[in-house]
Amino acid sequence: MVSTLPPGSFFPVSLSNLLEVLASSAVENRVNELIHYSVPEKCLYTALQLFQLLSLRDFRQQSYRKCCASLSQEDCLVLGFVEVCPGVFLTPCHSTLHDFALNRLGLEGLKEMMATIGEIACKNI
Repeated sequence: MVSTLPPGSFFPVSLSNLLEVLASSAVENRVNELIHYSVPEKCLYTALQLFQLLSLRDFRQQSYRKCCASLSQEDCLVLGFVEVCPGVFLTPCHSTLHDFALNRLGLEGLKEMMATIGEIACKNI
C-alpha cells in the first residue's frame, strides 16, 4: 500500500504535535531571550505564538499572506489566539508575521531557534 503525502511533506506529522513540541518551555524561553519588545504590554501576540505561526507557514510552504488568511479554528485554538466571539479569533495580519520573521527574529535568531529545537529533538530520540 502506497501512502500519498501532501506536496512538500517529507514525513507524516500532525500539526498539533509539531506545535506542542514548539510550545516546550525550552523553546519558549529561548525565543523570549532572542526577541525584545520595547513595550511588551502593547503586544497582542507573544513571541512564541508568532514563532509557532512562522513554523506553521514554513511547514505548509505558504506565503505570509496566505498563511494568515487560511488559519482554521483548530489552528487558532492550538496557537492560543484570543476568541473575540464564538468562532472568530484575533489573528495577526501578514505584515505582523513578516515583521516578526525578518526584523525581530532575523536570520541569526532563526538559526538559534533551529539549534534549540535540534537539541530538544536529539534529547528525545
